[in-house]
Amino acid sequence: MSKINNFFKKFSKFQGPIFAIIFMILNITGFVITFINNKTLSVFWVILSIISSFLLYRFYTNSKNNIKNLSDYYSGRVGIGQMSALDHMPIGAIILDRNGTIEWANKNIINFFNNEDILGKKIVQISPELSEQIGKNIDNQESVEIILNKTLFSLQVQQNGNAIYLLDLSDSQKYKILLEKNKIFNGIISVDNYEEIVQDISDSEGAQIRAYISTVLNKWAEDYELYIRRLNADRFIFFGYNGSLEKLEKEKFQIIDEIRKDSSKQNLPLSLSIGVASGIHDLNKLSDSALSNLDLAQGRGGDQVVIRDDNGSARFIGGNSNPMEKRTRVRARMIEKAISDLMRNADNVLIMGHKNPDLDSIGAALGVWRLSEKNNKTAKIIIDTDSNINYEIKKIIDLKNKENKEKEIDSPFVDIEKAKQLIKKNSLLILVDHSRPAISTDQSIVNMLSSKIIIIDHHRVSDDPFPEKPLLFYSEQYASSTSELVSELLSYEDLRKSPITKIESSAMLAGIQLDTKGFTQNAGSRTFDSASFLRSMGADNKLILDITKVESNNLIEKAKLLAKTNVDKNIAYVVGENHNPYDLIVTAQVADELLKIKDVDASFVITRREDGNVGINARSNGKINTQIIMEKLGGGGSLMNSAAQIESTNIDNALELLKNIVKENKED
Repeated sequence: MSKINNFFKKFSKFQGPIFAIIFMILNITGFVITFINNKTLSVFWVILSIISSFLLYRFYTNSKNNIKNLSDYYSGRVGIGQMSALDHMPIGAIILDRNGTIEWANKNIINFFNNEDILGKKIVQISPELSEQIGKNIDNQESVEIILNKTLFSLQVQQNGNAIYLLDLSDSQKYKILLEKNKIFNGIISVDNYEEIVQDISDSEGAQIRAYISTVLNKWAEDYELYIRRLNADRFIFFGYNGSLEKLEKEKFQIIDEIRKDSSKQNLPLSLSIGVASGIHDLNKLSDSALSNLDLAQGRGGDQVVIRDDNGSARFIGGNSNPMEKRTRVRARMIEKAISDLMRNADNVLIMGHKNPDLDSIGAALGVWRLSEKNNKTAKIIIDTDSNINYEIKKIIDLKNKENKEKEIDSPFVDIEKAKQLIKKNSLLILVDHSRPAISTDQSIVNMLSSKIIIIDHHRVSDDPFPEKPLLFYSEQYASSTSELVSELLSYEDLRKSPITKIESSAMLAGIQLDTKGFTQNAGSRTFDSASFLRSMGADNKLILDITKVESNNLIEKAKLLAKTNVDKNIAYVVGENHNPYDLIVTAQVADELLKIKDVDASFVITRREDGNVGINARSNGKINTQIIMEKLGGGGSLMNSAAQIESTNIDNALELLKNIVKENKED
């Protein structure tokens, strides 16, 4: 059947000539027949054939012209309708010729260009910006957003650049902005030091403080069109629209500074922490996120705001004051019991500090190792033997290995590969002196034991979550060091069967001395209690002095770095030689020394590291938050003691980047 159809389709193309031939054959045949029978009749036949042929030709040509005219008529009607529709549609349309000359444009485009006579002109003359965008997107099948005369358009280029369509997105953008501003956000406020403030005052004074907090917060909520309610004595919940949140962020949540300054005048300084979540449609998840952000704010020392959108990234505001100590011995005792229970229920214990461990990291690790020994649980401290371990840590490791060998006890230290072989189904991983998986000695082990992790740390918590929530997170930014926290946990143990050795106690005391700069910074009453406990356990100052002695080449290197000091207003900078790697201990000591310069509030030492990266050591006297600055470079730490490392081939580029961040931080 298809063959027959194809035949007739081909036949239709030649039907005119075929009918003409048939007509001629019939005329000739008729002429021959009439000529044979009657010559006179044949003459009439010829005249009739000529007349009929002429009439048939006229009929054929007239019919063809009528069909063409009818087709043109309806095509014109359709074209006019399309042009009219384009004129009235909320879209701009332009037709260009091959040379970029405007052949036609609808009313929207003509109005956009102020009714200018644009027909016949090149598009580059009318709008160089539009001409450039057309050139960029001539092969682009998708529409793109562009800005012309401060108006947002969606541009689509078709037919190799001959047809241009512009959709005005201004109205849709306005509705989008309006929708975003009318989304609900949730916030939770906590008075960080409420319990510490009210425990030493009378009930009537406590009632006055609660009334003061409620009055100030209610007025604040009214000013920003928020709904706020008290949950308990020291916690409030509030809701609002994103438009109000934008205003609060712009003004840096001034309520925190306002309450702290006003209450300080009464010698009762109140510190607020606020967790805010937005952009989440599920109200349960929104509230959970706000609570999680509050925990993060308090984990970073309080007196700050943590805001998180639905994209998961957190923004920090505040946190420029020193955290107030609010640890209690009851909490420490509960933590000690919880850790001991988890140890006893584990197959074995692995202990890990941060990369390039310092005295606090190794001291805390040895303290946790002793705690596991007391609970009759096998434990190992993971050391990266392939890294450049500084001489202080090497001395402690050698002394501890020698001590254990004399007692015929296995070394407490293992390398990374051996540690992986020791991992069992119910192994317990304890991370000390850090709470960021990225800076762990080995992150792969963290991932392998992600559901069996305990964290003991004293740094401000960063927005760098673990794969799973840790079994226990003991992070006290109010403590001077992790060694202080661990020694306090050990003080609640009965150590008669497994006493702390001279090396272990000395290592922990050295860690405390390192992080307190010889008990001159961040040293509270609990710090001295821990130091006293360690001294009673045999910590030896002479041994600590021997461990921390500086090698002659390091002393010379330190002096060379100090000679490069450059003080810019209240900040001291030191930049090492670009291709010369420096010892980490030396750079840290130089950063400490720079704070001794008069009127210097912060110091930054930038040097090349052994691994090829650029390291930055930051110190502060408390007036400048070095943690916020270092976090913007991918690092972290605490308000007065932070660090970061970045990839850079030129150390001067790192200095310029750092100065820009310091400048931004001052402006904020």
